[in-house]
Parts: sequence; structure tokens; C-alpha cells
Amino acid sequence: MAYVTIPQEKPKLVDRIAQGGFGTVYKALWNQQEVAAKRLSQDEGRHEVKFLSKLHHPNIVKLLGIFDDKVDFYILLELCDGGSLQSYLDAHRGTHLGLRFYDWAKQTARPIVFLKTLHVVHKDIKASNYLITNGNILKLCDFGLAKDMDVTKSKATEAASYAWMAPELLRDDTLSPTYDIYSYGVVVWELWTTDIPFEGCEVPANLIWRICNDNERPPIPRNCPKPIADLLRQCWQIDWKQRPTMEQVMLMLISAEQFQFIAGPWELEREFGYQHGPGKLREARNIAVCSKRRYRCGGQLR
Repeated sequence: MAYVTIPQEKPKLVDRIAQGGFGTVYKALWNQQEVAAKRLSQDEGRHEVKFLSKLHHPNIVKLLGIFDDKVDFYILLELCDGGSLQSYLDAHRGTHLGLRFYDWAKQTARPIVFLKTLHVVHKDIKASNYLITNGNILKLCDFGLAKDMDVTKSKATEAASYAWMAPELLRDDTLSPTYDIYSYGVVVWELWTTDIPFEGCEVPANLIWRICNDNERPPIPRNCPKPIADLLRQCWQIDWKQRPTMEQVMLMLISAEQFQFIAGPWELEREFGYQHGPGKLREARNIAVCSKRRYRCGGQLR
């Protein structure tokens, strides 16, 4: 197993940044630079380093090294001062990201496209696992559940986030090649709504039943453009073989963004519901944009 570097100096912990199911992350000083130091058990740490050591992508958090003295095991990562995407969305709850939505939807997709080329499934794609740099670049982190891609059995651990988990893993422990694509659809929903999926559903068994048996998904808002609503529905197909590839998702995002700029916002049919499929919107009609007018989402003048 090749690490990027193996430092001899123990990181000096400055502040606790986050506490997760697999470890604690601190802001730390190491070799005269500020880093993020993630403290884990040796087994969990080596599992994560196995993947991070071979992942070099602008939208994936960079591994700087490890510290292991047989008492403490730290993964040293680049520090992203902007916090998590989840924290940002929580701070902007009830607002719309505007043009940033398309930028961040593409940024959250790119590392998943890259992982596919290495036959890796992240298995924990969600807003809280993307970090924001000072330059508003999103970085995917937390590879504690990552697996080499294979249609196989993969236990749904207690640390898993059920609202982001694909039905096949909830139902029969099958880890599919399109597992991350389902979770990515939930991230797009988070970006559009700045909300939390299935908020208030505290009983895992109830949520699993609703997702697997009732085919329920986070509700698609009425102000959501039809191309984005279609993207969500395709990512959330219960049959993993029917989901698009991430390359197709990227093309759908680019097409939706271009159409918005060229033709303007959409007038949306207001009737939607689970009887037409989870959160399905009916056919939308485009509204031409007057060059001297600005529109809210959904075609409302302002």
C-alpha cells in the first residue's frame, strides 16, 4: 500500500472540526502548515488511505500523509476552510442557489465520474461529505465506506445514511455499479431545495419501507425545471440497471443549464404526486425570456 507521505512529526491539534461515524476531524498544524487531521482506528484509517492514496482529482480532498505511532492513527488531508456543503445549505435554508446550483451540481458529479474510471464506489455520497474551499471548489471526502466496484453483497452498516442509500442496498445488501448515482440524485435535490431529505423520519425501518416498498423519494418541488426533475427521477430508478451513467448525467446537467440560458425559466404544471411516480412533474411549457426582465424560478416576474 503506497502512501503519499509518512510524516514522523505528530500533528498538533488546534480545533475539532467534525465528528462522524468513523472518526473525528481536527484542524491541525503539521510541518508548519494547517491541515485537517482525521483520527481513526488503524483498520478504518488504512481502509480509507487505501483509496485516497490513488485518488488525484481537483474535486477530491487531497491526502497529504498519515501519522501512526500504534496509539494514534491520523490521516492528514488538505484543509478546506469553507466547511461542508451541508453546513452551507443549512445556513441558506429556504433560499435558492441561483446559477451556483449548476456549477456545484457539476462539481459534485465530477469526482463520481472519476471514481468510475477506477472501478470504485464511494458508497456515502451526500452533501455533508463535500467540503468547500475558499475558492468555492467542492471536494469529495470520507472514503470510509468505499468499495471496489462489483455487483456483490455489501453490508448496510449502522453508520450509513438511509435517506441517501439506494433501494438495492437497503433491500438485499446488493452494492450495484450505479449505487452512487442514486445518492448523487439526492445531492442534486439537496442543492436545489437547500433542504434535508426525509427530515423528521427518525425510525430507520419506516424510512427503508417507504423507499423500497412504496417507491417514495424526496418530493420534487414545483419550481424545479423539467430537465432537472427528469434527471432526479432517472437517478432514483428502483432498478439500478435503468439509471443513467454519470457521463449521461453530466450531459443532462450541461443541456439543462444551456437551455435555461437560451430559453429562460420554465412554466411548470402544478399537479404532481406519487400516483405518477415519485415526485413526478407533468409536462412543462417554456416561457421566452424578455431581455429587459428577470424571472424567479418557475417563471415568476420580479
